[in-house]
Amino acid sequence: MIMAYTAFRSDTPEDRRKVEEMIHDFFRDLPVAAVFGREDSFPQPRMYNIAPEDFIVKATDSAGTIIGFAINKTNLKIYPQVSPDGLEIQEFFQFVKKNSKLDQLPKRTLELRVLWVSKEWRRRGVAKTLVEESMKEAKAAGFEAMRMCCGNEYTARLARKMGWQEQYRLAFQDYPKLSGKNLQLNNAPGHDYIYYYVVNLLTQYI
Repeated sequence: MIMAYTAFRSDTPEDRRKVEEMIHDFFRDLPVAAVFGREDSFPQPRMYNIAPEDFIVKATDSAGTIIGFAINKTNLKIYPQVSPDGLEIQEFFQFVKKNSKLDQLPKRTLELRVLWVSKEWRRRGVAKTLVEESMKEAKAAGFEAMRMCCGNEYTARLARKMGWQEQYRLAFQDYPKLSGKNLQLNNAPGHDYIYYYVVNLLTQYI
């Protein structure tokens, strides 16, 4: 059975509200939640702040229900605030960002910060379509490159297949030693690394 869907950019206030309500599903599914033992209590951002200049690409089924979305951030200096009990995870992401040499990327770089597809629609090409549409929109807006942080091996594999280049890789279990943190991390089967991937929009065929 072929399940039809469409993907396109949406800037309506209603869609932004719906996506912000669905973001908790994205955080709950992150392998980093399992690594830090927070699958059932992952700290939610106090303020995700989808800014007016950011853009969303959404995928909808034949009934118009959102089944996936990509949040593309243009202001890369703003990150969501988290509750105090989530500081160790925030520090982890700050460590990854600091060591990824992102300052070497072109000035006009966009970040695909959130890529999420509902479980019943996964492995149907929805994520690939969301990334493709995001790349097209970014290129049309004059961006030179895109970057994406992912600790999900499925997303990393997708990025590689689409021609994105690995900018940074960190094994979850190496983080305590490299950061000097006294932490005991769990294993997330099948997801051993967190990555940064980048793509040059000026040379990559879209």
